[in-house]
Amino acid sequence: MNTRNSILIGLLVASITGNSLAKCHSLDTLEWLNHRWVSKTDSNISVESWVRAGDPSFNGVGESIELNSGKLKFSESLRILQMSDEVFYLAKVKENPLPVAFKSIEYSQQVAIFESTEHDFPQRLEYRRQSDSVLKDIVSGQEGRAFDVVYSKHDD
Repeated sequence: MNTRNSILIGLLVASITGNSLAKCHSLDTLEWLNHRWVSKTDSNISVESWVRAGDPSFNGVGESIELNSGKLKFSESLRILQMSDEVFYLAKVKENPLPVAFKSIEYSQQVAIFESTEHDFPQRLEYRRQSDSVLKDIVSGQEGRAFDVVYSKHDD
């Protein structure tokens, strides 16, 4: 990552405020997320993949593909970054010029919750580990706007 991007990410992360339920101080606690997760419906396949990129971060990619046409409906670059003894989730989508930063507010071996109250939608991302091979991602915002995706682990 170049110096300019590091500064921009640092500014984004520093701008996040809010109440913390429990701070995530180490990426080791979130190691269970590092897999390829797949969700398939009748019309779409969604994939979210995470890999550890050294001590301070995980890199990820999220995609949704229309099954009938093979058309890419959605794509985002993801990163979970440990910085200043806290953990942040960064999402870069083509609609936003800069990554959107979410601060870790709760974590365990079963759950990771990130918030960005300043963002329009989503404002909250919840990863809930339902078993070693099933992950539920709950995406929510203001006025009850929400959806969830249930993924199965596919490390092939």
